[in-house]
Amino acid sequence: MAEGSFNRFFKWLGRVLFGITLVLLIYLCPILEFTKILYFVMHSDVVTLNNPIIEYIYLALSIPLPVGLIWLGILNRHCSVDIIKNKIIEELCFVPLYMIVISIVYTHYTVGNIGDVSLFCPVPEKNSVDVHKACVISTLNFLAMWLYTILLVFSIFAYFCNCCPEERDFNFKSKILAGVRLDDNESLLPKS
Repeated sequence: MAEGSFNRFFKWLGRVLFGITLVLLIYLCPILEFTKILYFVMHSDVVTLNNPIIEYIYLALSIPLPVGLIWLGILNRHCSVDIIKNKIIEELCFVPLYMIVISIVYTHYTVGNIGDVSLFCPVPEKNSVDVHKACVISTLNFLAMWLYTILLVFSIFAYFCNCCPEERDFNFKSKILAGVRLDDNESLLPKS
């Protein structure tokens, strides 16, 4: 009995963490890309974008989903997990596909943006602080983009395996810390 409770708890925890991470990345990726473009433009004497067209294309393609979610929240006067899930599912047919293509093309064309500085941005001993900051911004942007792409692909599998987060997963008021409840009838931890 306890094993089933722990399985339900970890399934719930996975769905919540997956959902929160995906929604955060939906908003974080365009913000990081905009920050990168802005920083590179403001410090063009030190760092330059090798291929600004791909940067602007990636920014343009990463904006519709978060803007669409904000617009849905405004139209419905609230934003629920079900609204987010339905919007993502609605766009599941093409968002992961174009994000995979964009991620590969983006990676190919932006690998040398910082010159010979490695991806993990060593301490700015031989490079200036501006180059180091540009490297950190580029690395964060790169990692967030790939994590977002991977989570979008996983979201397809989660949808078909019925593992997507649901509204009740985020109703923390009804969840008791000592015995997290998934619904009104079952407790995750067995009663002693």
